[in-house]
This record gives sequence, structure tokens and C-alpha cells, in this order.
Amino acid sequence: MQLPHALSEALCLFPETCPYVFSVNGQRPINAETLRRNFQKFDDITTHGFRNTFKTWCLNYDVEEFLADRYCDHALKGLDKSYRRDDLFDQRAELAERYMSFIRDVR
Repeated sequence: MQLPHALSEALCLFPETCPYVFSVNGQRPINAETLRRNFQKFDDITTHGFRNTFKTWCLNYDVEEFLADRYCDHALKGLDKSYRRDDLFDQRAELAERYMSFIRDVR
């Protein structure tokens, strides 16, 4: 997944220690349970709740429902991973830019 440009620039200020943005040991991406525990340090939120916050934003900002599901790789409508053969890399990257812009404007 391509990160928003502003986020990529900010992350480049940190020394590169592994190919993953979010990693615990520098060898593998962070797993869902570790991510949930980190969320719990800040508030009573789950990874599902975090995804749901993004999907709610998508509903309010005219984002195609299928793209929102693919962005989160989480579909409640029964889409099956093995049937997802289309490449939405560019659309997801554009959506990430839109969301980053929204977050920056809210602050």
C-alpha cells in the first residue's frame, strides 16, 4: 500500500530499520493483536473500531463502498479475497491522500 506523500516524508525522518512501517521486531509487519493492544493504550478502541471509523468517513465523503472495503481489506458484504483480482493500487493511494488531507484539515 502506498502511504500519503506527507506521511511518507515524515517517516523518512526516522532511520530505516526494516521494510515495514509498523513492525515490532523489524522483521515482520505488526499483527492485529499487537496493534489492538497499542490502540488500548490511548483509548478503548479495537482494530475493528479503527477500521469502522475510516469506513464511516468514507460514507460521509462520497467514497465508493467497494473501494472503502478494499482499502481496509475488510468487507462485511461477503466479498471473498480469492475473487478480488482487480488492482486498485492507484485508487487506494488517491484515497489515502484524501484521508490524510482530511486529517490535516481537522487538526
